[in-house]
Amino acid sequence: MIAKIKKGKFFKGAIFYNELKVEKGDAIRLGAVGFNSDNPSKEAIIMEFSDMQTMCPIKQPVFHVSLNFAPGESLSDDSLKDIAYEYMTRMGYGNTPYVVYKHMDVAHQHIHIVSANITLNENGKYRGIDVFRDHIRSEKISRDMELKYNLVVATEEERRKTKVQTFIQGEPEVCTYGEEPTFDYLKRTVDFVLSERLFSNLSKLNMQLNKYNIRCYANTSRTGEKYYKFTCIDATGKSVGVGGTARQLRLTCGRDEIERLFQENSAKYDSFHSVMKGLLKKYITMSEFDLKEALRVNSCESDYNMIRNFIPKNFVDCITVKREYFSAFLRTVTAFRKQNRIYHESSLIKNPFKLLELENYVLSNLTSLRKQQVEILYKYYRDYKLKFLPAIEEKEKNKDISWVNKVITFLNSLDLGYMDKLLLMEKLGICIRDKNVEIYNNVDQVVHVVSRDDFLKVNGNPRERAKYRNEIKDLAEKDLNILKKCINGKISKIDIKYLLAKTKVMKQQGTNQTNLFAGLIPSLNDLRQRGLLKWDDEEEDDVEKEEEEIQVRKKYRGKRI
Repeated sequence: MIAKIKKGKFFKGAIFYNELKVEKGDAIRLGAVGFNSDNPSKEAIIMEFSDMQTMCPIKQPVFHVSLNFAPGESLSDDSLKDIAYEYMTRMGYGNTPYVVYKHMDVAHQHIHIVSANITLNENGKYRGIDVFRDHIRSEKISRDMELKYNLVVATEEERRKTKVQTFIQGEPEVCTYGEEPTFDYLKRTVDFVLSERLFSNLSKLNMQLNKYNIRCYANTSRTGEKYYKFTCIDATGKSVGVGGTARQLRLTCGRDEIERLFQENSAKYDSFHSVMKGLLKKYITMSEFDLKEALRVNSCESDYNMIRNFIPKNFVDCITVKREYFSAFLRTVTAFRKQNRIYHESSLIKNPFKLLELENYVLSNLTSLRKQQVEILYKYYRDYKLKFLPAIEEKEKNKDISWVNKVITFLNSLDLGYMDKLLLMEKLGICIRDKNVEIYNNVDQVVHVVSRDDFLKVNGNPRERAKYRNEIKDLAEKDLNILKKCINGKISKIDIKYLLAKTKVMKQQGTNQTNLFAGLIPSLNDLRQRGLLKWDDEEEDDVEKEEEEIQVRKKYRGKRI
Protein backbone atom coordinates (compact mmCIF):
# COMPACT_ATOMS: atom_id res chain seq x y z
CA MET A 1 0.00 0.00 0.00
CA ILE A 2 1.35 3.38 -1.02
CA ALA A 3 0.13 6.57 0.71
CA LYS A 4 0.54 9.88 -1.14
CA ILE A 5 -0.04 12.90 1.06
CA LYS A 6 -0.91 16.37 -0.18
CA LYS A 7 -1.29 19.41 2.06
CA GLY A 8 -2.97 22.49 0.73
CA LYS A 9 -4.62 25.80 1.37
CA PHE A 10 -8.14 25.45 -0.06
CA PHE A 11 -10.72 22.84 0.98
CA LYS A 12 -12.94 23.69 -1.97
CA GLY A 13 -10.49 22.35 -4.55
CA ALA A 14 -9.96 19.01 -2.77
CA ILE A 15 -13.69 18.39 -2.18
CA PHE A 16 -14.80 19.49 -5.65
CA TYR A 17 -12.12 17.32 -7.26
CA ASN A 18 -13.53 14.19 -5.63
CA GLU A 19 -17.21 15.16 -5.87
CA LEU A 20 -16.86 15.86 -9.60
CA LYS A 21 -15.57 12.34 -10.09
CA VAL A 22 -18.58 11.05 -8.15
CA GLU A 23 -20.94 13.00 -10.45
CA LYS A 24 -19.21 11.57 -13.52
CA GLY A 25 -19.43 8.02 -12.17
CA ASP A 26 -15.65 7.65 -11.77
CA ALA A 27 -15.83 7.48 -7.96
CA ILE A 28 -18.18 6.79 -5.06
CA ARG A 29 -18.29 8.29 -1.58
CA LEU A 30 -17.70 5.51 0.94
CA GLY A 31 -18.47 7.58 4.01
CA ALA A 32 -18.20 10.84 5.92
CA VAL A 33 -16.97 10.58 9.53
CA GLY A 34 -17.46 13.27 12.20
CA PHE A 35 -20.17 15.30 10.46
CA ASN A 36 -23.71 16.11 11.64
CA SER A 37 -25.08 13.92 8.84
CA ASP A 38 -24.00 10.52 7.49
CA ASN A 39 -24.35 11.84 3.94
CA PRO A 40 -23.61 15.60 4.01
CA SER A 41 -23.64 17.73 0.86
CA LYS A 42 -20.35 19.00 -0.57
CA GLU A 43 -21.30 22.53 0.53
CA ALA A 44 -21.84 21.29 4.11
CA ILE A 45 -18.46 19.52 4.07
CA ILE A 46 -16.65 22.63 2.87
CA MET A 47 -18.45 24.78 5.44
CA GLU A 48 -17.51 22.40 8.28
CA PHE A 49 -13.82 22.46 7.32
CA SER A 50 -13.89 26.24 6.78
CA ASP A 51 -15.35 26.77 10.26
CA MET A 52 -12.51 24.69 11.70
CA GLN A 53 -10.01 26.80 9.82
CA THR A 54 -11.61 29.97 11.19
CA MET A 55 -11.34 28.63 14.76
CA CYS A 56 -7.73 27.57 14.20
CA PRO A 57 -6.07 29.50 11.33
CA ILE A 58 -3.02 27.61 10.06
CA LYS A 59 -0.91 27.90 6.93
CA GLN A 60 -1.92 24.60 5.24
CA PRO A 61 -5.18 23.33 6.72
CA VAL A 62 -6.02 20.76 3.98
CA PHE A 63 -5.02 17.12 4.42
CA HIS A 64 -5.58 15.06 1.28
CA VAL A 65 -4.18 11.56 1.06
CA SER A 66 -4.60 8.75 -1.45
CA LEU A 67 -4.10 5.12 -0.35
CA ASN A 68 -3.05 3.10 -3.40
CA PHE A 69 -3.19 -0.69 -3.56
CA ALA A 70 -1.26 -3.02 -5.84
CA PRO A 71 -2.71 -3.91 -9.29
CA GLY A 72 -4.88 -7.00 -8.98
CA GLU A 73 -5.90 -6.32 -5.36
CA SER A 74 -9.66 -6.04 -4.92
CA LEU A 75 -10.91 -5.07 -1.46
CA SER A 76 -14.52 -4.74 -0.39
CA ASP A 77 -15.97 -1.37 0.55
CA ASP A 78 -16.12 -2.38 4.22
CA SER A 79 -12.44 -3.32 4.17
CA LEU A 80 -11.57 0.01 2.55
CA LYS A 81 -13.53 1.85 5.27
CA ASP A 82 -11.68 -0.09 8.00
CA ILE A 83 -8.32 0.70 6.41
CA ALA A 84 -9.23 4.38 6.11
CA TYR A 85 -10.36 4.52 9.75
CA GLU A 86 -7.23 2.86 11.13
CA TYR A 87 -4.91 4.94 8.96
CA MET A 88 -6.52 8.25 9.98
CA THR A 89 -6.63 7.26 13.67
CA ARG A 90 -2.97 6.25 13.79
CA MET A 91 -1.96 9.41 11.87
CA GLY A 92 -3.60 11.54 14.59
CA TYR A 93 -6.83 12.47 12.80
CA GLY A 94 -9.16 10.42 15.02
CA ASN A 95 -10.98 13.51 16.38
CA THR A 96 -11.09 15.26 13.00
CA PRO A 97 -13.92 14.92 10.43
CA TYR A 98 -12.91 13.26 7.17
CA VAL A 99 -14.49 12.02 3.92
CA VAL A 100 -13.53 8.81 2.12
CA TYR A 101 -13.84 8.37 -1.67
CA LYS A 102 -13.25 5.23 -3.71
CA HIS A 103 -11.90 6.08 -7.18
CA MET A 104 -12.46 3.82 -10.17
CA ASP A 105 -10.83 5.82 -12.97
CA VAL A 106 -7.50 3.91 -13.06
CA ALA A 107 -6.51 0.25 -13.21
CA HIS A 108 -5.38 -0.14 -9.57
CA GLN A 109 -7.77 0.23 -6.63
CA HIS A 110 -7.29 3.32 -4.46
CA ILE A 111 -9.15 5.59 -2.05
CA HIS A 112 -8.91 9.31 -1.31
CA ILE A 113 -9.36 10.81 2.13
CA VAL A 114 -9.94 14.53 2.67
CA SER A 115 -9.57 15.99 6.14
CA ALA A 116 -8.14 18.96 8.02
CA ASN A 117 -4.80 19.37 9.78
CA ILE A 118 -6.81 20.51 12.80
CA THR A 119 -8.13 18.56 15.78
CA LEU A 120 -9.74 19.04 19.20
CA ASN A 121 -7.49 18.97 22.28
CA GLU A 122 -8.43 17.69 25.74
CA ASN A 123 -9.95 21.07 26.66
CA GLY A 124 -12.30 21.01 23.68
CA LYS A 125 -10.34 23.66 21.76
CA TYR A 126 -9.06 23.44 18.18
CA ARG A 127 -5.33 23.08 17.57
CA GLY A 128 -3.13 22.28 14.59
CA ILE A 129 -1.94 18.69 14.05
CA ASP A 130 1.82 18.15 14.05
CA VAL A 131 2.61 17.29 10.43
CA PHE A 132 6.41 17.33 10.79
CA ARG A 133 7.87 14.27 9.02
CA ASP A 134 4.38 12.88 8.60
CA HIS A 135 5.45 10.94 5.51
CA ILE A 136 7.79 8.88 7.69
CA ARG A 137 4.94 8.06 10.12
CA SER A 138 2.68 7.32 7.12
CA GLU A 139 5.20 4.87 5.63
CA LYS A 140 5.55 2.97 8.93
CA ILE A 141 1.78 2.75 9.32
CA SER A 142 1.44 1.54 5.71
CA ARG A 143 3.96 -1.28 6.31
CA ASP A 144 2.10 -2.40 9.46
CA MET A 145 -1.27 -2.35 7.71
CA GLU A 146 0.12 -4.40 4.78
CA LEU A 147 0.79 -7.22 7.23
CA LYS A 148 -2.44 -6.82 9.18
CA TYR A 149 -4.74 -6.78 6.14
CA ASN A 150 -2.62 -9.21 4.09
CA LEU A 151 -1.86 -6.63 1.38
CA VAL A 152 0.84 -6.74 -1.28
CA VAL A 153 4.01 -5.21 0.15
CA ALA A 154 5.22 -2.16 -1.76
CA THR A 155 8.69 -2.33 -3.30
CA GLU A 156 11.57 -0.08 -2.26
CA GLU A 157 11.36 1.77 -5.59
CA GLU A 158 7.66 2.50 -5.08
CA ARG A 159 8.35 3.75 -1.56
CA ARG A 160 11.14 6.01 -2.77
CA LYS A 161 8.88 7.64 -5.36
CA THR A 162 6.31 8.57 -2.72
CA LYS A 163 8.89 10.65 -0.88
CA VAL A 164 9.26 13.06 -3.77
CA GLN A 165 6.00 12.62 -5.63
CA THR A 166 3.19 15.05 -4.95
CA PHE A 167 -0.34 13.88 -5.41
CA ILE A 168 -2.31 16.16 -7.73
CA GLN A 169 -5.68 17.15 -6.27
CA GLY A 170 -7.31 18.58 -9.38
CA GLU A 171 -6.40 21.78 -11.17
CA PRO A 172 -4.62 24.24 -8.85
CA GLU A 173 -5.99 27.70 -8.28
CA VAL A 174 -4.26 30.57 -10.06
CA CYS A 175 -2.26 32.75 -7.69
CA THR A 176 -0.23 35.90 -8.13
CA TYR A 177 3.26 36.36 -6.72
CA GLY A 178 3.22 36.89 -2.96
CA GLU A 179 -0.14 35.27 -2.19
CA GLU A 180 1.53 32.08 -0.94
CA PRO A 181 5.09 30.71 -0.62
CA THR A 182 6.67 30.80 -4.07
CA PHE A 183 8.34 27.38 -3.99
CA ASP A 184 5.18 25.67 -2.71
CA TYR A 185 3.08 27.22 -5.49
CA LEU A 186 5.67 26.51 -8.18
CA LYS A 187 6.11 22.88 -7.13
CA ARG A 188 2.38 22.13 -6.88
CA THR A 189 1.45 23.84 -10.13
CA VAL A 190 4.39 22.72 -12.28
CA ASP A 191 3.90 19.12 -11.12
CA PHE A 192 0.27 19.35 -12.17
CA VAL A 193 1.08 20.77 -15.62
CA LEU A 194 3.83 18.23 -16.27
CA SER A 195 1.52 15.37 -15.25
CA GLU A 196 -1.82 16.49 -16.69
CA ARG A 197 -1.09 18.67 -19.74
CA LEU A 198 0.17 17.89 -23.20
CA PHE A 199 3.16 19.79 -24.62
CA SER A 200 5.69 18.95 -27.31
CA ASN A 201 8.23 21.74 -26.82
CA LEU A 202 9.19 24.55 -24.46
CA SER A 203 6.90 27.05 -26.17
CA LYS A 204 3.83 24.83 -25.74
CA LEU A 205 4.84 24.09 -22.14
CA ASN A 206 4.93 27.82 -21.43
CA MET A 207 1.50 28.22 -23.02
CA GLN A 208 0.19 25.97 -20.24
CA LEU A 209 2.31 27.48 -17.45
CA ASN A 210 1.41 31.07 -18.36
CA LYS A 211 -2.20 30.34 -17.38
CA TYR A 212 -0.92 30.01 -13.81
CA ASN A 213 1.45 33.03 -13.97
CA ILE A 214 4.52 30.79 -14.33
CA ARG A 215 7.25 30.59 -16.98
CA CYS A 216 9.94 28.04 -17.75
CA TYR A 217 13.41 29.02 -19.01
CA ALA A 218 15.99 26.76 -20.61
CA ASN A 219 19.46 27.75 -19.39
CA THR A 220 22.97 26.33 -19.51
CA SER A 221 25.23 26.04 -16.48
CA ARG A 222 28.92 26.96 -16.36
CA THR A 223 29.78 23.34 -17.01
CA GLY A 224 27.67 23.38 -20.17
CA GLU A 225 24.86 21.32 -18.64
CA LYS A 226 21.32 22.24 -19.73
CA TYR A 227 18.67 22.83 -17.05
CA TYR A 228 15.13 24.23 -16.74
CA LYS A 229 14.23 27.02 -14.34
CA PHE A 230 10.68 27.95 -13.27
CA THR A 231 9.70 31.44 -12.06
CA CYS A 232 6.54 33.38 -11.34
CA ILE A 233 5.59 36.19 -13.73
CA ASP A 234 3.54 39.37 -13.29
CA ALA A 235 0.74 40.78 -15.45
CA THR A 236 3.26 42.14 -17.97
CA GLY A 237 5.01 38.77 -18.36
CA LYS A 238 8.16 39.76 -16.46
CA SER A 239 9.74 37.31 -14.02
CA VAL A 240 9.27 38.09 -10.34
CA GLY A 241 10.84 36.38 -7.39
CA VAL A 242 13.75 33.97 -7.29
CA GLY A 243 12.29 30.83 -8.84
CA GLY A 244 13.98 27.48 -8.90
CA THR A 245 15.19 24.61 -11.03
CA ALA A 246 13.47 21.24 -11.29
CA ARG A 247 15.95 19.85 -8.76
CA GLN A 248 15.49 22.75 -6.31
CA LEU A 249 11.70 22.44 -6.50
CA ARG A 250 11.95 18.63 -6.13
CA LEU A 251 9.66 18.11 -9.12
CA THR A 252 8.49 14.66 -10.12
CA CYS A 253 10.03 15.33 -13.56
CA GLY A 254 13.62 16.40 -13.86
CA ARG A 255 15.48 17.74 -16.88
CA ASP A 256 15.81 14.36 -18.59
CA GLU A 257 12.16 13.54 -17.95
CA ILE A 258 11.00 16.86 -19.45
CA GLU A 259 13.11 16.24 -22.56
CA ARG A 260 11.61 12.78 -22.86
CA LEU A 261 8.08 14.22 -22.58
CA PHE A 262 8.85 16.65 -25.40
CA GLN A 263 9.70 13.73 -27.72
CA GLU A 264 6.82 11.46 -26.67
CA ASN A 265 4.20 14.17 -26.86
CA SER A 266 5.23 15.25 -30.36
CA ALA A 267 3.91 11.97 -31.77
CA LYS A 268 0.77 12.27 -29.61
CA TYR A 269 0.18 15.76 -30.95
CA ASP A 270 0.35 14.68 -34.56
CA SER A 271 -1.93 11.68 -34.03
CA PHE A 272 -4.41 13.62 -31.93
CA HIS A 273 -4.72 16.61 -34.23
CA SER A 274 -5.24 14.43 -37.30
CA VAL A 275 -8.15 12.74 -35.51
CA MET A 276 -9.63 16.01 -34.29
CA LYS A 277 -9.42 17.57 -37.74
CA GLY A 278 -11.64 14.84 -39.14
CA LEU A 279 -14.07 15.01 -36.22
CA LEU A 280 -14.48 18.78 -36.51
CA LYS A 281 -15.60 18.36 -40.10
CA LYS A 282 -18.13 15.70 -39.12
CA TYR A 283 -19.71 17.14 -35.97
CA ILE A 284 -20.80 20.54 -34.72
CA THR A 285 -20.28 19.30 -31.20
CA MET A 286 -19.96 15.89 -29.61
CA SER A 287 -20.09 14.19 -26.25
CA GLU A 288 -17.20 12.89 -24.21
CA PHE A 289 -18.41 9.34 -24.85
CA ASP A 290 -18.39 9.88 -28.63
CA LEU A 291 -14.94 11.43 -28.46
CA LYS A 292 -13.55 8.49 -26.48
CA GLU A 293 -15.04 6.09 -29.00
CA ALA A 294 -13.50 8.00 -31.92
CA LEU A 295 -10.11 8.03 -30.20
CA ARG A 296 -10.39 4.31 -29.47
CA VAL A 297 -11.01 3.58 -33.15
CA ASN A 298 -7.92 5.63 -34.01
CA SER A 299 -5.80 4.00 -31.27
CA CYS A 300 -5.57 7.22 -29.25
CA GLU A 301 -7.72 6.17 -26.29
CA SER A 302 -4.76 5.73 -23.97
CA ASP A 303 -3.86 9.40 -24.38
CA TYR A 304 -7.31 10.72 -23.45
CA ASN A 305 -6.47 11.80 -19.90
CA MET A 306 -3.48 13.66 -21.23
CA ILE A 307 -5.18 15.36 -24.17
CA ARG A 308 -8.60 16.11 -22.65
CA ASN A 309 -7.39 19.58 -21.67
CA PHE A 310 -6.61 20.30 -25.33
CA ILE A 311 -10.03 19.31 -26.57
CA PRO A 312 -11.65 22.20 -28.47
CA LYS A 313 -14.55 23.98 -26.84
CA ASN A 314 -17.13 22.25 -28.98
CA PHE A 315 -16.07 18.88 -27.56
CA VAL A 316 -17.55 18.82 -24.08
CA ASP A 317 -18.68 16.54 -21.28
CA CYS A 318 -21.90 14.65 -22.02
CA ILE A 319 -23.09 14.72 -18.41
CA THR A 320 -22.91 18.38 -17.56
CA VAL A 321 -24.47 20.71 -20.14
CA LYS A 322 -21.97 23.48 -20.68
CA ARG A 323 -21.82 26.76 -22.50
CA GLU A 324 -20.39 25.16 -25.61
CA TYR A 325 -23.50 23.06 -26.07
CA PHE A 326 -25.64 26.12 -25.62
CA SER A 327 -23.90 28.00 -28.43
CA ALA A 328 -24.79 25.20 -30.88
CA PHE A 329 -28.35 25.26 -29.55
CA LEU A 330 -28.62 29.05 -30.02
CA ARG A 331 -27.48 28.78 -33.63
CA THR A 332 -30.38 26.42 -34.26
CA VAL A 333 -32.80 28.81 -32.49
CA THR A 334 -31.57 31.66 -34.70
CA ALA A 335 -32.20 29.55 -37.81
CA PHE A 336 -35.74 28.83 -36.58
CA ARG A 337 -36.44 32.54 -36.01
CA LYS A 338 -35.15 33.44 -39.49
CA GLN A 339 -37.20 30.71 -41.10
CA ASN A 340 -40.37 31.87 -39.30
CA ARG A 341 -39.49 35.58 -39.55
CA ILE A 342 -39.68 36.13 -35.81
CA TYR A 343 -37.77 39.38 -35.35
CA HIS A 344 -38.68 39.96 -31.68
CA GLU A 345 -37.51 37.25 -29.31
CA SER A 346 -40.11 38.30 -26.73
CA SER A 347 -42.95 37.38 -29.13
CA LEU A 348 -41.44 33.86 -29.37
CA ILE A 349 -41.07 33.47 -25.61
CA LYS A 350 -44.63 34.62 -24.86
CA ASN A 351 -46.20 32.32 -27.48
CA PRO A 352 -46.51 28.70 -26.14
CA PHE A 353 -47.40 27.34 -29.59
CA LYS A 354 -44.28 28.88 -31.14
CA LEU A 355 -42.20 27.46 -28.28
CA LEU A 356 -43.58 23.99 -29.00
CA GLU A 357 -42.67 24.43 -32.68
CA LEU A 358 -39.19 25.53 -31.62
CA GLU A 359 -38.71 22.42 -29.46
CA ASN A 360 -39.70 20.10 -32.33
CA TYR A 361 -37.50 22.05 -34.75
CA VAL A 362 -34.43 21.82 -32.51
CA LEU A 363 -34.95 18.11 -31.82
CA SER A 364 -35.12 17.35 -35.53
CA ASN A 365 -32.27 19.63 -36.66
CA LEU A 366 -29.68 19.56 -33.86
CA THR A 367 -28.62 15.98 -34.57
CA SER A 368 -25.09 16.43 -33.22
CA LEU A 369 -26.48 16.21 -29.67
CA ARG A 370 -28.46 13.50 -27.99
CA LYS A 371 -32.21 13.92 -27.40
CA GLN A 372 -31.71 14.19 -23.64
CA GLN A 373 -29.14 16.95 -24.06
CA VAL A 374 -31.40 18.93 -26.42
CA GLU A 375 -34.30 18.65 -23.98
CA ILE A 376 -32.14 19.94 -21.13
CA LEU A 377 -30.91 22.83 -23.29
CA TYR A 378 -34.44 23.72 -24.41
CA LYS A 379 -35.74 23.76 -20.83
CA TYR A 380 -32.81 25.90 -19.72
CA TYR A 381 -33.33 28.33 -22.65
CA ARG A 382 -37.07 28.65 -22.02
CA ASP A 383 -36.76 29.13 -18.25
CA TYR A 384 -33.89 31.59 -18.60
CA LYS A 385 -35.70 33.73 -21.20
CA LEU A 386 -38.95 33.73 -19.20
CA LYS A 387 -37.05 34.82 -16.10
CA PHE A 388 -35.49 37.80 -17.89
CA LEU A 389 -38.43 38.57 -20.21
CA PRO A 390 -38.92 42.16 -18.90
CA ALA A 391 -35.25 42.93 -19.53
CA ILE A 392 -35.47 41.40 -23.04
CA GLU A 393 -38.55 43.50 -23.85
CA GLU A 394 -36.84 46.65 -22.59
CA LYS A 395 -33.78 45.96 -24.75
CA GLU A 396 -35.96 45.30 -27.81
CA LYS A 397 -37.93 48.48 -27.10
CA ASN A 398 -34.77 50.62 -27.06
CA LYS A 399 -33.57 48.95 -30.25
CA ASP A 400 -36.94 49.60 -31.95
CA ILE A 401 -36.90 53.26 -30.91
CA SER A 402 -33.47 53.66 -32.50
CA TRP A 403 -34.66 51.91 -35.67
CA VAL A 404 -37.83 54.05 -36.00
CA ASN A 405 -35.78 57.24 -35.63
CA LYS A 406 -33.46 56.00 -38.39
CA VAL A 407 -36.49 55.34 -40.63
CA ILE A 408 -37.94 58.81 -39.99
CA THR A 409 -34.58 60.50 -40.64
CA PHE A 410 -34.20 58.62 -43.94
CA LEU A 411 -37.77 59.30 -45.13
CA ASN A 412 -37.45 63.00 -44.24
CA SER A 413 -34.50 63.17 -46.64
CA LEU A 414 -36.66 61.92 -49.54
CA ASP A 415 -38.86 63.98 -51.84
CA LEU A 416 -42.04 62.28 -50.68
CA GLY A 417 -45.31 63.53 -49.26
CA TYR A 418 -46.35 63.18 -45.63
CA MET A 419 -48.97 60.47 -46.27
CA ASP A 420 -46.56 58.50 -48.48
CA LYS A 421 -44.05 58.49 -45.63
CA LEU A 422 -46.67 57.19 -43.18
CA LEU A 423 -47.71 54.44 -45.62
CA LEU A 424 -44.09 53.37 -46.05
CA MET A 425 -43.62 53.26 -42.28
CA GLU A 426 -46.69 51.03 -41.96
CA LYS A 427 -45.18 48.78 -44.63
CA LEU A 428 -42.10 48.53 -42.38
CA GLY A 429 -44.26 47.67 -39.32
CA ILE A 430 -44.41 51.18 -37.80
CA CYS A 431 -47.80 52.81 -37.20
CA ILE A 432 -48.21 56.36 -35.84
CA ARG A 433 -51.39 56.90 -33.85
CA ASP A 434 -52.62 59.99 -31.96
CA LYS A 435 -50.05 60.17 -29.16
CA ASN A 436 -48.29 56.82 -29.56
CA VAL A 437 -46.18 54.88 -32.02
CA GLU A 438 -47.00 51.18 -32.40
CA ILE A 439 -44.24 48.82 -33.53
CA TYR A 440 -45.45 45.51 -35.00
CA ASN A 441 -43.76 42.18 -35.58
CA ASN A 442 -44.19 39.88 -38.53
CA VAL A 443 -47.49 38.35 -37.35
CA ASP A 444 -49.16 41.77 -36.98
CA GLN A 445 -49.17 41.75 -33.21
CA VAL A 446 -48.41 44.95 -31.37
CA VAL A 447 -45.05 44.43 -29.69
CA HIS A 448 -44.30 47.90 -28.33
CA VAL A 449 -46.45 50.95 -27.80
CA VAL A 450 -44.21 53.94 -27.16
CA SER A 451 -45.00 57.58 -26.58
CA ARG A 452 -44.70 59.70 -29.69
CA ASP A 453 -42.41 62.07 -27.76
CA ASP A 454 -39.58 59.49 -28.02
CA PHE A 455 -39.38 59.85 -31.80
CA LEU A 456 -38.46 62.46 -34.37
CA LYS A 457 -41.21 64.26 -36.24
CA VAL A 458 -42.20 63.28 -39.76
CA ASN A 459 -41.92 66.31 -42.04
CA GLY A 460 -44.74 67.22 -44.40
CA ASN A 461 -48.34 68.37 -44.63
CA PRO A 462 -50.77 65.90 -42.97
CA ARG A 463 -53.54 66.96 -45.33
CA GLU A 464 -51.52 65.99 -48.39
CA ARG A 465 -52.82 63.06 -50.41
CA ALA A 466 -50.86 59.88 -50.80
CA LYS A 467 -49.34 60.06 -54.29
CA TYR A 468 -47.81 56.57 -54.41
CA ARG A 469 -50.42 54.57 -52.41
CA ASN A 470 -50.78 51.73 -54.91
CA GLU A 471 -47.04 51.50 -55.59
CA ILE A 472 -46.28 51.36 -51.86
CA LYS A 473 -48.90 48.64 -51.46
CA ASP A 474 -47.26 46.57 -54.24
CA LEU A 475 -43.70 46.90 -52.94
CA ALA A 476 -42.01 43.49 -53.02
CA GLU A 477 -40.13 41.99 -50.07
CA LYS A 478 -36.87 42.47 -51.96
CA ASP A 479 -37.63 46.16 -52.44
CA LEU A 480 -38.26 46.51 -48.70
CA ASN A 481 -34.96 44.77 -47.92
CA ILE A 482 -33.12 47.23 -50.20
CA LEU A 483 -34.91 50.07 -48.43
CA LYS A 484 -33.82 48.73 -45.01
CA LYS A 485 -30.20 48.48 -46.18
CA CYS A 486 -30.34 52.09 -47.40
CA ILE A 487 -31.74 53.17 -44.01
CA ASN A 488 -28.93 51.35 -42.16
CA GLY A 489 -26.30 52.75 -44.55
CA LYS A 490 -25.35 49.28 -45.85
CA ILE A 491 -25.33 50.31 -49.52
CA SER A 492 -22.43 47.99 -50.33
CA LYS A 493 -24.64 44.98 -49.50
CA ILE A 494 -27.38 45.94 -51.99
CA ASP A 495 -28.06 43.53 -54.86
CA ILE A 496 -26.56 45.52 -57.76
CA LYS A 497 -27.89 43.15 -60.44
CA TYR A 498 -31.42 43.61 -59.17
CA LEU A 499 -30.97 47.40 -59.17
CA LEU A 500 -29.61 47.34 -62.70
CA ALA A 501 -32.66 45.46 -63.93
CA LYS A 502 -34.93 47.81 -62.01
CA THR A 503 -33.29 51.00 -63.30
CA LYS A 504 -33.27 49.65 -66.85
CA VAL A 505 -37.04 49.27 -66.71
CA MET A 506 -37.33 52.80 -65.28
CA LYS A 507 -35.21 54.21 -68.08
CA GLN A 508 -37.28 52.47 -70.75
CA GLN A 509 -40.44 53.85 -69.19
CA GLY A 510 -38.93 57.31 -68.87
CA THR A 511 -39.97 57.55 -65.22
CA ASN A 512 -36.60 57.85 -63.47
CA GLN A 513 -37.66 60.86 -61.45
CA THR A 514 -41.28 59.97 -60.80
CA ASN A 515 -41.19 56.28 -60.08
CA LEU A 516 -41.56 55.57 -56.37
CA PHE A 517 -38.66 53.10 -56.28
CA ALA A 518 -36.29 55.70 -57.72
CA GLY A 519 -37.49 58.19 -55.15
CA LEU A 520 -36.91 55.80 -52.30
CA ILE A 521 -33.24 55.35 -53.12
CA PRO A 522 -31.52 58.70 -53.47
CA SER A 523 -28.28 56.80 -53.04
CA LEU A 524 -28.56 55.63 -56.66
CA ASN A 525 -26.71 58.73 -57.83
CA ASP A 526 -24.01 58.06 -55.22
CA LEU A 527 -23.66 54.53 -56.51
CA ARG A 528 -23.39 55.80 -60.09
CA GLN A 529 -20.73 58.33 -59.12
CA ARG A 530 -18.73 55.59 -57.38
CA GLY A 531 -18.98 53.42 -60.51
CA LEU A 532 -20.99 50.67 -58.79
CA LEU A 533 -24.15 51.31 -60.80
CA LYS A 534 -24.15 52.35 -64.48
CA TRP A 535 -26.63 52.91 -67.26
CA ASP A 536 -26.21 50.94 -70.47
CA ASP A 537 -24.91 53.95 -72.45
CA GLU A 538 -22.50 54.83 -69.63
CA GLU A 539 -21.06 51.32 -69.76
CA GLU A 540 -20.54 51.66 -73.54
CA ASP A 541 -18.78 55.02 -73.12
CA ASP A 542 -16.45 53.50 -70.49
CA VAL A 543 -15.52 50.65 -72.81
CA GLU A 544 -14.66 53.13 -75.61
CA LYS A 545 -12.53 55.21 -73.21
CA GLU A 546 -10.63 52.13 -72.06
CA GLU A 547 -9.90 51.11 -75.69
CA GLU A 548 -8.60 54.62 -76.50
CA GLU A 549 -6.31 54.54 -73.43
CA ILE A 550 -4.94 51.13 -74.48
CA GLN A 551 -4.12 52.43 -78.00
CA VAL A 552 -2.37 55.50 -76.56
CA ARG A 553 -0.27 53.34 -74.22
CA LYS A 554 0.73 51.09 -77.13
CA LYS A 555 1.66 54.08 -79.31
CA TYR A 556 3.91 55.71 -76.73
CA ARG A 557 5.31 52.53 -75.16
CA GLY A 558 9.01 53.03 -74.39
CA LYS A 559 8.96 56.70 -75.47
CA ARG A 560 9.49 59.69 -73.29
CA ILE A 561 6.51 62.00 -73.10
